[in-house]
Amino acid sequence: MLIIRVLDPAGDHRLGRRRSSCLGAREYGFIGDRKLQGFCVQVTKPGNLTPTKPTDHYTITMRSRLFRANYFCFVMGQYGLTLWMPTLIKASGVQSNLMIGLLGAIPFICAIIAMAIFSRSADRHRERRWHLVAPALIGAVGFIVAATASSTTISIIFLSLAAAGVLSCAPLFWSLPTAILSGGAAAAGIALINSLANLAGFLSPYMIGILRDITHSSTIGMYVLAGFLLAGALIVLRIPAALVNR
Repeated sequence: MLIIRVLDPAGDHRLGRRRSSCLGAREYGFIGDRKLQGFCVQVTKPGNLTPTKPTDHYTITMRSRLFRANYFCFVMGQYGLTLWMPTLIKASGVQSNLMIGLLGAIPFICAIIAMAIFSRSADRHRERRWHLVAPALIGAVGFIVAATASSTTISIIFLSLAAAGVLSCAPLFWSLPTAILSGGAAAAGIALINSLANLAGFLSPYMIGILRDITHSSTIGMYVLAGFLLAGALIVLRIPAALVNR
């Protein structure tokens, strides 16, 4: 339980008044203590105590879980792409390590351009959800087609789409929790989302490797990554637009 007790600044030792402010993770339900779910007290200004309702606390807790699940899906795609892209390029028929390295740079160049385009468009239109759903869907399509590509050219084109989509998801995603969280809650919330979701960075490469060993192909692994991106896109749409579109 993360609670910071703050002494009254008026220094009234006779009354011994104290105020409790729920800061950081406790305030927004990132660390669970159901006994405090009823009245999590915030200090807005000296002498002003504002209890949050149980329904507010529950709603924010559920949204924090959505953020964690959402970012986990995107990180699965990011690490699966970046660590297995050379293998996919080689499987398309390229044998030279130099050529694999040079061709492998093309998707990342496309990702840089896509990040700038999506980010500027999201800021211009003040719309966050669909600007995150779109690259996730593009990334999923890129994974599916690249996994079954019959030529190097097609493979590079759709790997570029996959990279443009999945790598654009990370900067666009962080506009969602930061639109809701602020102050100490933002610091604790972002840290928790990032630390838990980045477990996908460990899981994704191992999962692709295991599926490749079992099936002797990267196709199923790419389909699974596409599935994670689709799941991430659906989770984004569960977040109310009014909270994040600003």
